Amino acid sequence: MPMSLPMKQALLVLLPLAANLAMTACNGVLFDCNNRLVASVDSPDKSIKAVVFERTCGATTGFNQQVALMKVYPLPLPFNPGKESCGNKCKPCPPPTLAWVHMSDAHGSSVGNHYHWIEWRQNKATCECFPSRMSGGF
Repeated sequence: MPMSLPMKQALLVLLPLAANLAMTACNGVLFDCNNRLVASVDSPDKSIKAVVFERTCGATTGFNQQVALMKVYPLPLPFNPGKESCGNKCKPCPPPTLAWVHMSDAHGSSVGNHYHWIEWRQNKATCECFPSRMSGGF
């Protein structure tokens, strides 16, 4: 059965609109944006950092430069918890601790909340605990 003229006209209008909508909806998935660090400067008291970065989102868009002011969260210092009183086994390092949360898509991630936490790595020979800053989102 041949298609009627009004149906053809509707398809000619709706198909490009549907394709445009699909491309817009998939923008974060298909067309990944990238950030390139340009410069980073600490405040005199080292509590805030100004970060200049360049954001690009594919060949069809130009780049733009942005500045982010970020609070600095220094890592704790390494420490030695010592050895167990009986035996030669190291006392454990502290468990991972939540350091701070960005309630947005920080660092260009595509998730709602972005978390930073401290995990401790232990040198089994000396028992020293060393902090590592971790990040992720969900």
